[in-house]
Amino acid sequence: MDGPTATRPHMPGYGIAPASAGLLPWHWADERLRTSHDYWLATVTPAGLPHLMPGGPCGPASCCGSPRRCAR
Repeated sequence: MDGPTATRPHMPGYGIAPASAGLLPWHWADERLRTSHDYWLATVTPAGLPHLMPGGPCGPASCCGSPRRCAR
């Protein structure tokens, strides 16, 4: 898998360059996520609300052995 296509956010007035120069390739992020001890996965719900989940060496939202600790 090649991974997602890198793009810049549409944020008028914030000085974000429209050019793709300087964007990092997916393999850069993939390597860091696979070797990171801890990280947070941030998404948005269909209602537009933020949603955060802890991640770690066993995968996104992983508790490394206790699924009940992560489940709500």
